[in-house]
Amino acid sequence: MRSCILGALAFIALGQLRAQPKTATAPTTHVEYKVVESRAAMRIVVIKPQDRTEAKLRALGRNLKAVFASLPVVIVMVFDNEQAAKMYDRMSASGGSLGGTDDAFYDRHTVANYSHNKNTRHEQYSYFPDGGNGRQIDVVP
Repeated sequence: MRSCILGALAFIALGQLRAQPKTATAPTTHVEYKVVESRAAMRIVVIKPQDRTEAKLRALGRNLKAVFASLPVVIVMVFDNEQAAKMYDRMSASGGSLGGTDDAFYDRHTVANYSHNKNTRHEQYSYFPDGGNGRQIDVVP
């Protein structure tokens, strides 16, 4: 008798477990990056070239938003090559052109940018699957 009752309770419990709606949780992708430079509100970071996929670049936007959420203002430039990342200041100071092969190299390795300003409620994440002169995809992270 006891085994029948326990068996019936187990059967009911198993049925209840199966009846529970299943909630799908999206896998969280974390994209590793290295901060090459950090000053005031500016961060220049480098990711691995193999992380330059659409899915990982979208995940990177969410990662950057979470990591820098506590800062009132931040600008993050993302590259997939450390040498290109270190060219950022020269590129900015030159007005956007270093000439010929340097421009092509810099643009080829420009991956994304993220910025937010809590005072103005500005937030933007754009990534460039084909480099700085290619397609620009704007995403709300």
